[in-house]
Amino acid sequence: MVRLAAVTNATIDPPKIAAYVDILGSEPVPALIRAFELAERACTWFPSPAELLKLAGRSPEQLEEQEIACVWSFVRDYIAKHRVHGMPRSERVQPKDCGECRDGWRVSKTGNSVKRCPCTECRVAPAPEIPATIKAALGEIGGLQAVRDTTPEFQLRLRDAFTDFGNQNSLRNKS
Repeated sequence: MVRLAAVTNATIDPPKIAAYVDILGSEPVPALIRAFELAERACTWFPSPAELLKLAGRSPEQLEEQEIACVWSFVRDYIAKHRVHGMPRSERVQPKDCGECRDGWRVSKTGNSVKRCPCTECRVAPAPEIPATIKAALGEIGGLQAVRDTTPEFQLRLRDAFTDFGNQNSLRNKS
């Protein structure tokens, strides 16, 4: 902070330092270091805490945008794993070494067929519940099926509509 003040010819006093520490104290240190380094190169004046947060990528708007992107990613991953109807997903567990198979597969005695060995378990994981606020946002844009069935160009517009809904009705409370 002192170095930034020297670079920008600003004067800082203990009350100003205390205010900055109070406002910025809960932010991650690496993000703040990055913000101060960027400010040294880009600012011709001593930046306010809000400007430092923006340089750190931690302004309220940026955090909201990051959160919307995470929720959108959750929706896309949900569709990829569970389809639009919330199908359970089967996952094979690493085979146990039973001595009768190779990597969970048994070859018939004639050598003409291969089948899964019983030592390989199949675990079925139910689809997770979609949080109510995300369900509401999806309802506004036509549901999971609308997200799945759109072209890539239209998906950008759909994501924007989803973001607009999220900004109006905070998606922060996801349960």
